[in-house]
Amino acid sequence: MKVVERRFRGSIICRVLGYPITYGIVKLLLEKGKMDLESIAKYVKRSKAAVCFQLTKLRLANVIRYERKGKKTTYWVKYPNEIKKLVAFKRNKKINLNDVGLLIKPKIETDIFKTIDALASGNRKQALLLFHKHLQNGDSPFYLFAMIAFQFRNLLIVKHLIEKGYDFNSVLERSKLHPYVARKTYWYAKNFEIKELKRIYQRLFEIDLKIKKGQIPPKVALDLLVFEI
Repeated sequence: MKVVERRFRGSIICRVLGYPITYGIVKLLLEKGKMDLESIAKYVKRSKAAVCFQLTKLRLANVIRYERKGKKTTYWVKYPNEIKKLVAFKRNKKINLNDVGLLIKPKIETDIFKTIDALASGNRKQALLLFHKHLQNGDSPFYLFAMIAFQFRNLLIVKHLIEKGYDFNSVLERSKLHPYVARKTYWYAKNFEIKELKRIYQRLFEIDLKIKKGQIPPKVALDLLVFEI
């Protein structure tokens, strides 16, 4: 299972770094260190909107970290030594899954499923500990919240298919999820009632809206999420 998970995570890095603009941004951050949005856009000669979109993809792929101080946000590569090896190895060629497997050693990364397991079992204390451990490791609260919302969306889709009587292979085909994600989601979906999943997903939508409007800080939203689920 760990090999399948590693390949799944590696495939995300492959897709993200396969684009010239994201590759260029990562290479720039490796060379310059911490940079803000305006500086990155100036160096790669793209609009701030275009660069911001690519930075979001890199954050969600857990490739970069960021820090916000006042109105200024700085970005840097999360695992510079490993990513540097990968970038140097390819030298502008297309990155494939074998390269990731050869050059990047497994890291202790965000395990959203463990957090969902804690939430599903009602172990709020464990869920909070996992959230704060992720934050201490430098994971973005925006990333954590987005991944939780993404996984509960998947849970809702899979639970709906299970209740229609579909077996795992049918769920895999109809959900269009990656086999690793589908297998985990299929197992965890059995711990929830579909009404409960709908309620949670609706609450996630409401909290997300408050975050985007600046009505609640992301870190506070994570704690709130734990106690409301």
